[in-house]
Amino acid sequence: MVKNTCEKDKGRQRSKKGGKKDGPKRALSCYMLYAQERRKALRIEQPELKICDASKIIANDWNQLTELEKEPFMKLAHEAKERYEEEKEKIKKGKKKGKDNDSD
Repeated sequence: MVKNTCEKDKGRQRSKKGGKKDGPKRALSCYMLYAQERRKALRIEQPELKICDASKIIANDWNQLTELEKEPFMKLAHEAKERYEEEKEKIKKGKKKGKDNDSD
C-alpha cells in the first residue's frame, strides 16, 4: 500500500530550531531558484494544486530540462553564492574588529 505523501502525518512533530543565527541567509541552489519561478506559474495555472503535487511536477520538469535550459538558473545560483560568501566575510571581519576593540 502506497501512502499518500500529501496527507498530513499527524504522528510526526518537528523540533523547533533555536533563535536567529548571525549572518546572511544561505544562497539558493539552481534547482530552488527554478522551483520558486515555476511554482509561481503553477499557482496561476492551477490554483487548486496541492503543494506536494506542485513539488512533484516541478521536480519532473527540472529533470526534463537540458543543461542549456538550466544555464540561467545555474548562473543566478553562482551569483547568489558569491554574494553570500561576500556577506559572510564582511560579518566575519566585523566580529573580529569587535573582539579586538573589546580587548582594549
